[in-house]
Amino acid sequence: MSRAGRTAGYAGADTADGGAAGGTADFCHRWARSIASLSYQPVGVAEVAARLADLAVTLRDALVGEPFCAEAGRTAGAALVQRHFIDTAALTASLLLFDDQLIAQFALPVTDQARTRLAALRSAFAAGFADGLRERTRLEQETISRALWLARDSAEEKQRSSEARFRAVFDTSAIGIAIAEVDGRLRDANGALAAMLAYDQQELRTLTIVDLVHPADVPCVLGTYAQLRATGQPYHRLERRFLRRNGDVLLANVTVSLIRDDTGAPRFHVAMVEDVTERHELQSRLRHQATHDSLTGLPNRALFLERLAAMFESAAPGARIGLCALDLDGFKVINDSLGHNLGDELLRAVGARLDDFVSAPGRMVARVGGDEFVILVENSTGTAEVVKVAERVLCALTEPFLVNGHELTVKGSIGVVERELAGLAAADLLRDADITLYWAKADGKARLALFNQDRTERE
Repeated sequence: MSRAGRTAGYAGADTADGGAAGGTADFCHRWARSIASLSYQPVGVAEVAARLADLAVTLRDALVGEPFCAEAGRTAGAALVQRHFIDTAALTASLLLFDDQLIAQFALPVTDQARTRLAALRSAFAAGFADGLRERTRLEQETISRALWLARDSAEEKQRSSEARFRAVFDTSAIGIAIAEVDGRLRDANGALAAMLAYDQQELRTLTIVDLVHPADVPCVLGTYAQLRATGQPYHRLERRFLRRNGDVLLANVTVSLIRDDTGAPRFHVAMVEDVTERHELQSRLRHQATHDSLTGLPNRALFLERLAAMFESAAPGARIGLCALDLDGFKVINDSLGHNLGDELLRAVGARLDDFVSAPGRMVARVGGDEFVILVENSTGTAEVVKVAERVLCALTEPFLVNGHELTVKGSIGVVERELAGLAAADLLRDADITLYWAKADGKARLALFNQDRTERE
């Protein structure tokens, strides 16, 4: 575990000004080529590359900066929307390029820390992109609301002009727009909303809001409409599920406004609906990538520490915790003699077996680095339970692994700590598990050692 905590530095990475500038220019050109056709403005690759230059520098500086700050990715994602790249395909293309090029293009060392930082930046970039789209939706909502008001409150000549402006925005908007009576019956819906929900526009005008919203979300949506009518709040934002015509679920960001007449009486509602299903799925995948080991698919060190911190924050009186620190014995010999590719396959097999033998509600198996794993036992019933888990793991490792035609045997040493959470700090628990793992190896390997405070004090 202590070895897993070590991080590689970025000393020397992209230090020469010429190399940095060259790397930035090349990266910007590749980025521009991947998204230039997705802009809502007619621009060439060279102009797009120039617009992306400062964002590339922001991402590069975030990768090498100390302390690391993933918020730079959020800023860059929002800026991409501001530069008129609002198609989710531009987000997907950017994230794919980051995976392939962002580290290599700036000649940064490929380390676990670099990959972890890149995953965090990608996740923040996607979140920033989502923030930018929401802000764009809000501004468009205000434009629609003003146009609606003018279209219904102006003199006849002015009304025709305003109506034309409103209709132009209404019909060409990439955001779905619905105008509903106070009772929820749809008065009008644009083509974007019809396409989003797979209905004909005329069909939509025969439905109500309740017909389109997922049944579980109907009470919240109706409550939002009631709140707008009862207060002076101009609009309300929420994320809710809709049902497409074929029954598929669509996740959407919705901005609802209430239009009132001269006397202040409610006239109708305007809802701006933005389909975020793909974006939500992408963010879920990015979250999974950031919190799971790419080789074994097990939770990684970041998710393990997050789960550990949550246990300490929400511990009930008398709650206990168990921790097993596992290090494979003889793995380095296999890795050095048969190659890293075979070593990686062996780690995958070990991870899968550990997951099968140990994972259960209240238990987590995580790979925290190299050939090191940890097993977290939440709300343990005592030392005997955690020792039993460790013995089960040692027994599971005695069965040989068949990897690419090779029958391989690898054993493990385990340090076991079981304590009451009250008065305990997470850092102390991790330290004690590290020490106990060292004892298991020093005592002959392929065994478990149980934490002993007296032995710690003697040594």
